[in-house]
Amino acid sequence: MVREKLNEGFWNDFIANDLICFIFKMSDGEVVEFDYNEEGRLKIAKLCSQLNGDSIEKTSDLLNYMAENEFYTEVIGRYVKNYG
Repeated sequence: MVREKLNEGFWNDFIANDLICFIFKMSDGEVVEFDYNEEGRLKIAKLCSQLNGDSIEKTSDLLNYMAENEFYTEVIGRYVKNYG
């Protein structure tokens, strides 16, 4: 549903106990997905920077970048404690 309803030029994510998945819908309608891991972290950070207009320096610390949003603070803290 997220893939279909997400507006072009935006991203969304979902967090499970051991997984963070990012879904990006590019301006051309292409949907790009990444599970958070060290290998994909910079790719995710670049897309977050591109779509949100935040600097790559800010988005590169992806978990802290997300935790700045009060909605994510607690769940990111648990994720880092268990998997980070």
